[in-house]
Amino acid sequence: MYIIFKFNIRKQSVRATQTAGIPKERVEEISPTEWYDKWWAANLATDPVGASRKPPVLRSPNGAMKDFGGFWAVGKPTYDPAAIRAPTMLVVGEWDALTPPAMAQEIFKRLSGVKQRRLVLLSEGSHSIGTEKNRMHLIREIQNFLEEPTQ
Repeated sequence: MYIIFKFNIRKQSVRATQTAGIPKERVEEISPTEWYDKWWAANLATDPVGASRKPPVLRSPNGAMKDFGGFWAVGKPTYDPAAIRAPTMLVVGEWDALTPPAMAQEIFKRLSGVKQRRLVLLSEGSHSIGTEKNRMHLIREIQNFLEEPTQ
């Protein structure tokens, strides 16, 4: 399969996106720059082409953005939550500016075919909570959900 990389994202742009929603005075506490720099370096290590650009960029396949622009942004979802039958957990950070809690609540309401469903709102977390101070809250919630017996 051939992937077209349409989005070339620079370090500062990604940082702004990752910290969107976090109160400005708490960004360094919640998402330390040192951690971000390590995350950035690890991502660049997976893509020598993006890393060799001046300045280096993270390249992103355009499929997800194409779906967003062509479907989600115009009110045509690519799936129907009511058609989902598997146990489902939605997790969102309270400061998620990209997919805010209200979006998760709306999807949760539409999971009408799921017997075992859960909506988890994590305090002091953004869309990038997996790389933030409170990431262990996310990891524990996921682990607990996966270890529960299905009904």
